[in-house]
Amino acid sequence: MQKPAPSCDRAGFHLHSAHARFRMYLVYYGYMKTSWETGISDGAQNEIALRKQELKDSFDKVLDGNFNVFPAGNYQTNLPGLESISIIRGPENKETGDVGALNVIIFDVNHRSVTFSMTADGLLSGKLPKDWMFSREDLYEEILHISGNVCMGFFENIADQLLPPGYWDDREKKERGGGGGGGWNNEALDPRRIEFIANQPGALFGFAGINSGFRGYYGFAFPEIIVLENNKVGNALYIFDIPEEDRTKFEEQIFALSPEKRLSKKERLAYLERYWAPIAGLTKKESLQAGGTHVIHPAVNRDFAKWKAAIGEEILSRRGGGQATPPAPTTP
Repeated sequence: MQKPAPSCDRAGFHLHSAHARFRMYLVYYGYMKTSWETGISDGAQNEIALRKQELKDSFDKVLDGNFNVFPAGNYQTNLPGLESISIIRGPENKETGDVGALNVIIFDVNHRSVTFSMTADGLLSGKLPKDWMFSREDLYEEILHISGNVCMGFFENIADQLLPPGYWDDREKKERGGGGGGGWNNEALDPRRIEFIANQPGALFGFAGINSGFRGYYGFAFPEIIVLENNKVGNALYIFDIPEEDRTKFEEQIFALSPEKRLSKKERLAYLERYWAPIAGLTKKESLQAGGTHVIHPAVNRDFAKWKAAIGEEILSRRGGGQATPPAPTTP
């Protein structure tokens, strides 16, 4: 029987007082766009203060001290009227190397993008459009919910672009099934893809580029291959082989660790310099010309179990059996 891979450690997120949150919706619904302190009863103000404190406590648990390792990404959201939320790390302090803020870019169904900033002490700045049917606290909570489900520490943030846009001629576009992209940020997201690859037992670590928060591609380092995967529907998975004679031998016991603990930062950077640097910055077309291969995905929410089986087998085959056998694909 195949042994399942250790899952990535996550902070998780939930409000301690669910009934308080529900009561708040009933109390402040008519005051979402006005001052919290104006025209609201003492009891309602207490509920509001309670929620704010719970959100601050959750920030301390989920994000405090984790800005440096937060991977850029474009994430699904359940907030009404929104398409997706991108979270990008802000610039590093030149003296300390610390990231002082996360930039949160909101894409709504009206083809608008609105940028907020969350500072390292948990303050969220930015103007909420008047026609958005949720409060600033709802947005704050959604950011924490997204962050609590991110595998902190698994992804290494790098300064390269992963599969930047490139030119395809008309013939190639037709062969690829269009190839024009989705225009505005309206491509459906399927984050199960990233989760599935990240939790393969042979995965050493992941890496996120400076464009991962918008284009959606992430890298996954294996001893035998590099995989580039995208959580946006309509994009293919790319695989690059590492020549057998050039592969680094890793100790078997590291694969028993959770994914974010398998390699040190020094070991990750050495891997990236040796195997990723030669192909960094290639477009999709250039990647295929350089010997990479791509695997087309099914439509979102369709035949995902079959996709997992096919991708799991492809990864195992390309790894030549690998140093750690991936588990039999299962339905999430």
